[in-house]
Amino acid sequence: MAISDAQAREILAKLAPDLTSNALDLLQGVARFETGYGNKWAKTKPPCDEGGDSNNWGAIKTGKLAAYEVGAGGGAKAWVCDAGGFPCWDEGDTPHCFKTYLTPEAGAKAMVELLLKRKETGDLLRGGGGTPGEMAQAMKKIGYYTTDEKKYAAALKRNIDDMRAALGTAPSGVGKWVAGGVAGLSAVAIGFLGWRFSK
Repeated sequence: MAISDAQAREILAKLAPDLTSNALDLLQGVARFETGYGNKWAKTKPPCDEGGDSNNWGAIKTGKLAAYEVGAGGGAKAWVCDAGGFPCWDEGDTPHCFKTYLTPEAGAKAMVELLLKRKETGDLLRGGGGTPGEMAQAMKKIGYYTTDEKKYAAALKRNIDDMRAALGTAPSGVGKWVAGGVAGLSAVAIGFLGWRFSK
């Protein structure tokens, strides 16, 4: 079952009702980028087709990987995981085992709990969320991913912006700029009026 951005937001809001909208945006950006809410794994090597039915929102790994020889002469390898997991290439020449969840809610819950449990990401999310760059940095510190931090941050921001566009909300960073801009203009206007009436 494909999950829309609106459905994903509803699920995350129920799982983490105390988090700010910005923190929920970051969580949703992670799930959208990592696995398309467990439906659209952006992996190109087989057997990642299994990821499309995994309900794994956060690309959460599990279990042990085993290889066995297939075909005449045993030149090719097939990869298998323990029960509850499926093999998928993440980085490198060897696949990893990723967990399968029964429902989208279960997969979302596992991702939310993992990111809230770890100090760096948990503090950031409970503190209001920060920016996509700060989230990428916190996730890198806990070993959530191993790719380039700037590329991950850019991908996270792009997914958040696309998700916000689909939901009809402001792009990442716009809310802070608008709030700061209005406050700044108000301060200038008050200062000008004070100067004007003091004459």
